Amino acid sequence: MFARLAAKSLDLQERIMDTLDHQVLAALKPSEKGSLIHTLGVSAAILFDKERLQTGKTTANVGILGRLIMAAEAELGVPKKAANETDPVC
Repeated sequence: MFARLAAKSLDLQERIMDTLDHQVLAALKPSEKGSLIHTLGVSAAILFDKERLQTGKTTANVGILGRLIMAAEAELGVPKKAANETDPVC
């Protein structure tokens, strides 16, 4: 049932997208264009995640950006050394 509904939804989206020619897009207000771009991005991301789930791949974002953010958070509140400071030698 879900697969049939998803297929119908994709078909409808494709038919709607096919009607968007240059004139229609030119007539859109900036806010409408922004909403359309946002919606298309969200749809693409959801489809990408679903495909990864169906093929047994992870959908977690564990890329470099995530590691950089976690490293930056770990350093919050830790005073930084001045460029001319060195560690004391024991």
